[in-house]
Amino acid sequence: MKSPLVRYGILIIIWIAWYSLFYSNLNTRIQENETQISTLKIQLSSLEKEKKRLEEAAKTLGSIENRLSNLKKRVIDGADPQVVASNLQNLILTYASQKGIEVLTYRTSSSTKWKGYSVARTTFTFKCNKNNFVELLRFFGEQKKLIRPSRLNIVWIRGRNAHIRVILDVEALII
Repeated sequence: MKSPLVRYGILIIIWIAWYSLFYSNLNTRIQENETQISTLKIQLSSLEKEKKRLEEAAKTLGSIENRLSNLKKRVIDGADPQVVASNLQNLILTYASQKGIEVLTYRTSSSTKWKGYSVARTTFTFKCNKNNFVELLRFFGEQKKLIRPSRLNIVWIRGRNAHIRVILDVEALII
């Protein structure tokens, strides 16, 4: 084994064995890991874009939820026209009793549609003076709830007890 050819031959065989058993497997694993790293970087980038999109959607959803909750606060409670009309009647009757406006009659009218939404309608007949009538109109103008007078008929009653008789249809949005 003293011959340099044998030494070099053994050295070449050891080197080939080391390369084939260890280095090429290690190199293959390194390349596979680098491929996985680049794939994971691409996936991470797409996930970050998706995260930004979802964050923007969450902000939009939050603002929509705020607007919806504000709208719900302004709508008369109730799921169907009869309940909404009843709650609307209670609201107006309470106001009229506080202001001393005499309510002669009130009744629920048939519901209608407005821009695809159902609208509950209630008809009132009031007996009041001019100042109370102005206060009643101001009440509808300042009301935070989504209600509106839709039909108004005013009759001036003259005589010893002069007063105004008002027939008023009031509508409330049903959501």
